[in-house]
Amino acid sequence: ISMIGFAVGLGNIWRFPYLTYKHGSGAFLIPYYLMLVLCGIPLFFLENAIGQFCSQGPVNSWRAVLILQGVGLSVVLVTRFMSIYYNLIIAYSLYYMFASFQFLLPWSSCLSLPDSNCSTTPQVYCNVVYFTATFPYVLILILLIRGRTLEGARDGIEFYIVSQSNLTKLTEAQVWKDEATQTFQLELRLLFLIATSITTSTSVFAGFAIFSILGHMAHIYGKLVAAVVKEGFGLAFIGYPDTLAKLPIYPLWSILVFFMFIIVVLDSQFTCLEVITTCLSDAFRENFKSKRTSLTIGTCVTVFLLGLPCVTR
Repeated sequence: ISMIGFAVGLGNIWRFPYLTYKHGSGAFLIPYYLMLVLCGIPLFFLENAIGQFCSQGPVNSWRAVLILQGVGLSVVLVTRFMSIYYNLIIAYSLYYMFASFQFLLPWSSCLSLPDSNCSTTPQVYCNVVYFTATFPYVLILILLIRGRTLEGARDGIEFYIVSQSNLTKLTEAQVWKDEATQTFQLELRLLFLIATSITTSTSVFAGFAIFSILGHMAHIYGKLVAAVVKEGFGLAFIGYPDTLAKLPIYPLWSILVFFMFIIVVLDSQFTCLEVITTCLSDAFRENFKSKRTSLTIGTCVTVFLLGLPCVTR
C-alpha cells in the first residue's frame, strides 16, 4: 500500500490525461503500454530486486556496480528536488482548501477560462498510508460519478479516448519522448512490481473523471473541449477551481478536490523523505543510528527552508 501510494502521484491526475489528448487520445495508449512493458516493468523489477537484496538506500545499493554509482546519487538528488516541488504543491492545495470553507469562493468572480488574468517515523508512516493511499481513489470515483451527470461530460470523455484518436500521431518522435518521460518519472518513484498495473490503471481512470469535468467546462463556456484542456498547475489551480465554482454545493466539491491533491502529494512526499533519510543513515550509520526522529525532523525543516524562495518574490 505504501508503494502504491508513492507511485500514484499528481502526474496520474494532471499530466497523463493531457498527454493522452495531445498525442492522439486512444492511440496514445499503444506507446504507453509498450513503454510500460519494455522499459517500465523491467526497471521496476530491477529496483525492487536490488532494494530487497541490499536492504539499503539507493546510494549504497548501486555501489555493487562501480560504473553506475552515479545512479544512486542521482536518485537522491532528484528526490531532493521532488521534495521541494511537492512541498509547494501541498502549500497551494492547503491554501485553496481552507479558502473553500466559505459559501462564496474567492475565485468564483475572477476566473474566466480559458483566458484567466488571476494569479514521522517509518512505523507511523506505514499506518498513515492505509488512509492516504486509498482515499484518493474514493474521491476520484466521486468526481467521476458527479462528472458523468454534468452536461457536456460525454463530449469530454469522447474527446479524451474516442473521437480524437489519431494513429498517425504514433509516427511522431515527440509522442514516444513524452511517453518515455511519463514512464521514467514513474520509475524514479516506484520500488515494487505490482504497483505498475495499479498506477497505469489509475492514470486512465482519472482521465475519465477529469475529461468529464472538462467537457462540462467546455459546455458552460460554449467552447470546444480542446479550448479548455490544460495540464499541471493550470489544470489544478485554474481549471478545477473555475469549474467547481459552478457546481451545486461548490464549496464541498472544492474542499474534496484540494484535499485529494494534498493526500496524493503527501504519499509521494513521505517516501521521498524516506529515501533521503535512509541514504543519510546508511552514510553516517554511527551518527544517526539512534537519532532517526531527529534526522527526519532535520530533513523536513531543510526541505521547507529550500522551498521558501519558490513562493517569495
